[in-house]
Order: sequence, then structure tokens, then C-alpha cells
Amino acid sequence: MNINEIAKMAGVSRTTVSRVFHGGYVSEDAKKRIEKVLEETGYVPNARAQALRMKHNHLLGVLVPGFDSDQVRHMLEKTLENTEQKGYQSIVMCYGGLTEHLISQIRMLKSRGADGLVLFLTTFDRTINEELNNRYVPSVTIGPSSFEDIAGIVHDDAAGFGMLAELALQAGYRKIGTLFPPGFETMTIIRKGAIADVLKKNDIVIPEKWDISSEWEGLAHWTYSDIFAEKILALDQLPEVFIAGSDRFAFRAIDAMQNKGIRVPEDIAVAGFGNTEIGQFMTPQLTTIDSNPALLVEKALSLLFRQIEKDEKLCEHEIVAPLLIRRKSL
Repeated sequence: MNINEIAKMAGVSRTTVSRVFHGGYVSEDAKKRIEKVLEETGYVPNARAQALRMKHNHLLGVLVPGFDSDQVRHMLEKTLENTEQKGYQSIVMCYGGLTEHLISQIRMLKSRGADGLVLFLTTFDRTINEELNNRYVPSVTIGPSSFEDIAGIVHDDAAGFGMLAELALQAGYRKIGTLFPPGFETMTIIRKGAIADVLKKNDIVIPEKWDISSEWEGLAHWTYSDIFAEKILALDQLPEVFIAGSDRFAFRAIDAMQNKGIRVPEDIAVAGFGNTEIGQFMTPQLTTIDSNPALLVEKALSLLFRQIEKDEKLCEHEIVAPLLIRRKSL
């Protein structure tokens, strides 16, 4: 059994069968007829032979900083769903926020013959850019910034955290605190910088005691959350509002304060980032930012597959605007 026989039995052209095998577009009727023939005959395309003919292995590398971020998890699920529909298998690797680990993984995926790379980046180090351009394979980044010569989709964290800071000021708050991991990552620098820029225009500076962070790098979100909660409860005076770097930080802060009889938002307001599902069911419902992860992935994969199919490098970039989700916590 070969592709010509499949086409004859299904009453379609050889090209149409090939499109079905490789995730291309065909009419629903033609697709169903081909699938019926495949089911009746038990025919399975030879993936290795296809790869040799098409010069593709139908293998992608997906690199993530961790699995405990709800935003990353949502984007990863959408990525795997969409790439599988295109007939690609994915190797998912976690670099733990460590640049040297990420570079090692990029090299390994290239050696495995990956057709493309999807990188969820929290920092944009020069060495990462250099490694991506060394024996380049189609790549796309998703993150708060981008490399000039690598295709990238940007979630506009500066706009998102700027909106939260503006909202806090509009609510009349002037004593403002933040909950963020250490500021070495591009993501943290952009987010905290956006808050500081808005406050500076209103002659407000966050005191060091309310700029809550950790001296430890690369920890899990829940570990940071516990550290932040402990530091909050040790304060001799609370700010009027905390802007947290993620919904998880906000959840833990609210829980810790409520257990000590501190009311949210009556005694202190809290806002997060990520629009995690649980935020709409907690008490109070969490004010947050939605970065539109489904759209980020859709645009990123469109850029990636265009490179793979055309066998050319693209350096296009697009910014996806965030949405403010205002609820009762601020």
C-alpha cells in the first residue's frame, strides 16, 4: 500500500493525501474519505521516510522556564495541542530560569534534528541570541521582550503592570508595595520598571520595606509565595496595596493576611498577574491582568511554521496587548 493507492481508493489526488499526512488544508469531505481508507486498511505513514523526503523530522523543541507558572502551563498546553494537530511531536524541556541550562538544551535539540524551537523566555541574554543564530533552525520566542533577529511574540507586561499601577492610584492609594522574585530577569525588570515609571510621574517611590523580594534566584512560585507571606506578616506597617508579580503570589499573600485577621480589600488591596482561573472564585475575587496566552501561542506558531514550510528565517515581531480584569480585591 502506498500513497497513490490510498488516493485512488479515496477518490482524491495524491497531493490531497500528502496534505492530510503533513497537516495541510484539505476539504472536510476529502479528509473524511482519506481517514476512512486509512482506518479500513490500517495504513500508517512511514514517518522516517517522510522526514527524509521532506527534510523534516516533524519534531519540535519547546523550552519553558518552569511548570509552576499558570501562564506558562496554559501556553504549553495550547502549544502541544496545536502542534500535534499539525502532525508534530514535541520535546518539552524545563531550563529552570538558568541561561546556561537553556543553551545546553538548545544545542541538544538541534543535534536531535528538531525542525523548530518554541522558547518561553523570561530573560533575553546575548548568549541565548548567539546560540539561536549558531546553525540556525526555525525559532520563535514568547516573552516580555524579543531578540531583534529572531522571530518573537511579546506579551506587553509593561502595559499590564502600568495599568495595575494606574488603577491603584485611581483608587486613591499612595502607599504601594510589590511582590516580585529577584530582579535579574528581563521579565522582572520590565514589570517593576513599569510600576516605578507610573508612580514616579506621581512623585511616589516604593519604600524598601514594601519592595518585597528574595535573595534566592530560580525558586518555584510557591516557594517565593511562602517567603513573601512571611515577610509581609513581619512588617510593622502594611502598605495600602500590594501589586504582585503573579496571581500565585497574590493568592498566598491574601491567605496569609486573612488568617491574621487582615481584611482584603478593606485593610489592604491586592492585585496579581495572569488571570488564573481560581482568582474569580476566591474571596475576594482577584483583580489581575490577562496576557491572552491562547493568542500568544497562535501567533508564535504561525511564525514558526511559516519558517519551517518556507525554509527561510523570519525576524518578525508582534506585541499582544494585555487586558485588565478588575474584580473586588482592588
